Amino acid sequence: MSNYAEANALRERNNIKVSAIVGAIVGLLNMVFITSRYFPVYIITVLKLRSGVLQSLESEEFQRYRTGIDNTWLILGFSFWGPVISSFLISFIVMAVIYCFMNDVNLMNSYAYCLHPPAAVH
Repeated sequence: MSNYAEANALRERNNIKVSAIVGAIVGLLNMVFITSRYFPVYIITVLKLRSGVLQSLESEEFQRYRTGIDNTWLILGFSFWGPVISSFLISFIVMAVIYCFMNDVNLMNSYAYCLHPPAAVH
């Protein structure tokens, strides 16, 4: 292999590494943000229900609440899978955007567009 091909392969690997690292960091921050917002709200709601601030037992809708009590376990599953899936999606999107901006072909096209923008169509 020539030095140019080796340098190109090294640059490509570095582009992938940098975009993957930044995407992973953004995804992790997203997961921490969602989790830090979700659990306090969940705990406060449970405490309000137990202390009687939210009057669920005396509500007109109590029969509907009572028959749907087995659906509350879904909240714990959603509280796990929601941040995980959204973090993976956000990580992938950030990684793809950063990789596109680090790719030499796209970088040259964007420089050419900025230096010589197309004429306005009238």
